[in-house]
Amino acid sequence: MLTSRECILKKVRGNRKGETLSQVRFEAKYIAIQKLHKEKCLAIALLCEITGIARSAYYKWLNRIPSARELQNEEIIKEMKSLHEKVSGIYGYRRMMLNINRKFKQHFNHKRIIRLIRITICHSKKEKTLSILYPTTCCRKCLEP
Repeated sequence: MLTSRECILKKVRGNRKGETLSQVRFEAKYIAIQKLHKEKCLAIALLCEITGIARSAYYKWLNRIPSARELQNEEIIKEMKSLHEKVSGIYGYRRMMLNINRKFKQHFNHKRIIRLIRITICHSKKEKTLSILYPTTCCRKCLEP
């Protein structure tokens, strides 16, 4: 019992910033139960008891159908990734949102686009400007051979 409790706590542990694409509330716990059941052959009833989740809730999650919003998010992410590759990653969330809205002919909230970008794409690249040093701005030591 003690080893299974330690295993489940290690699997479920995480930071609060961890965002997922799914809108399921305790998905980290469900995934941990599923992995431990497959890897260590622990009883599902025991794992559910340790995590404080009803066994029926676990089986409902196991057999669930993704919602329309989750499917739409997956389509948006596919388009974001292709656009990100196409423009070499220089688009921020505003340009990305404008292109996504134009592509799907729908208005998506900027917060939703930002959340999806954070989940899938790291960050946009900043365009670097080159500063050119002219001999007049250098010090005397640089000018002398």
